[in-house]
Amino acid sequence: MTTNVFDVIIGRGTLKWDAAWRVIGWLADPEEDHGLGGSFREHLAQYCFGHVAASQLKIEYYLGNDSVGKQKWPDIALAAPTLDKPQYLALIDDLADLRANDSRKISNLVTYAQLGRDKFPGTQVCVVAITDTTSVDRFNKLREAFAAQNLEECRLLPLQTIATWIDGDASLPVVRSFKEWAQSL
Repeated sequence: MTTNVFDVIIGRGTLKWDAAWRVIGWLADPEEDHGLGGSFREHLAQYCFGHVAASQLKIEYYLGNDSVGKQKWPDIALAAPTLDKPQYLALIDDLADLRANDSRKISNLVTYAQLGRDKFPGTQVCVVAITDTTSVDRFNKLREAFAAQNLEECRLLPLQTIATWIDGDASLPVVRSFKEWAQSL
């Protein structure tokens, strides 16, 4: 059996999300030497905004403080055209394993939407929850929380979907390994 390097770096079952964000950020940077050019970021923008737009991406984006003064940092922010003056803003974080009574992650995602809307009035704000499953059970709790707060939009993005954005013929072996790992979750 061959070990996939992403099983070692990111894991399986309980994922190391900080490593996942770094890999996704690398894949989304058209200046990196991964062989994808700008196609990965274009797919991400299409998924988040409903269309391809010139965009900026930042890992660990400081969004502001919540109502009790705690700093909020979505793992990824994708903005079009820029992070300073976005018309579209996607605030991206994980929606990993949730226990039945664990509302912390959902609360953070709702807070990101509220802070994004307050910080950038008139901007289309979307919260994207990346997950390691195609099950919608976790996502239903998030949708309910968004509806209760009259928030616009949240989307679930399985890592398996992200894998479909990678053209195996045009990428490095490490990129193909990421694709295989994500598809196998």
